[in-house]
Amino acid sequence: MGLARRRNIPLGFGALALVALLVIAVLASRLTSRTQLLSGISDGYLVRWLGSDALLLIEEQKGTPMRFDLATRRLTPLPFLPDDTLDLIPSPDGRWVLYKESQGGGSKNTLPYGVRWRAVRMDGSETRMFPADGSFRPAPDEITEPVPCAYWLPDSSGWISVALKRRGHHQLWERFRLDAVDGAPERLTFPQFHSERPHLKTITPDGRLVFKDPSEQTLQLCSPLPGRAPSPLYSLRLGSGDLDTILAVEGNTFLGVVTTAPKTGLAAWMGRIFHQEDSRQSLWRITFNSDAYTRITGLPFETYDEQLSPDQKHLLCRNGHGTYLLALPEDK
Repeated sequence: MGLARRRNIPLGFGALALVALLVIAVLASRLTSRTQLLSGISDGYLVRWLGSDALLLIEEQKGTPMRFDLATRRLTPLPFLPDDTLDLIPSPDGRWVLYKESQGGGSKNTLPYGVRWRAVRMDGSETRMFPADGSFRPAPDEITEPVPCAYWLPDSSGWISVALKRRGHHQLWERFRLDAVDGAPERLTFPQFHSERPHLKTITPDGRLVFKDPSEQTLQLCSPLPGRAPSPLYSLRLGSGDLDTILAVEGNTFLGVVTTAPKTGLAAWMGRIFHQEDSRQSLWRITFNSDAYTRITGLPFETYDEQLSPDQKHLLCRNGHGTYLLALPEDK
């Protein structure tokens, strides 16, 4: 009897291993059935949506930006875009690419620090400068040497630029209009929060700004009206999960990527090897001033840089295996 039991032990372990592999295969197939791993996009590229049917690939080690057609998987060089900056920002409609140019700054440079913006049509047929005369705008006295970032408005009519202030670690907000004759911006009043540096997460289709206040662990939905302080319209206190990314807002409801406690040990290893869905990362629909949290779908294992397509039908995300495209359910 003892010998028979010892002979059956390896068989038992083998059966368990077979069952485990079958379970993993099912999980992997579940993920694959609703996602595509986009071949041809290496880790050396930054990836941005270019409209809803193409991607902009920006090589991190300096190279010509490329257009990646999602239908044909064809790569097209874009030689009219600069190859020495990673800060190429496509408009939501895919017709323009925005980037900043600067001069001066630094202890060894005698030129005053200044910034201008350049918007280029995606077919290379037109360039617009901001200011319109192509001059570099000197930084205001209250601004440190700014490295302004830009956020396109959802209708692609312009963008909001953000730069840090010298005192109080507040920020300078300016709105640029794509059709402005002189290319001059309009200064916006900065929202007043408990935190010194609330993080702008997204801009809603109706022009409201969504901030995350790290000191209060809340989200604030504000309207930046010129000449008046924008008061918070809605507030949401975050729960135990970490809200990493806010992707879109419609009315008082938004889509967000929520991360819970990380996997460890064998579970984490299997997830990486077999491209499993990550049980700790998922896409949720959340409503302001409400406890309504609805899970939409899980994400590939250990993803980052999640981006929603402008038509809100697909989610782009990346991990150590590559770039994924997820088709979202219509009732999201």
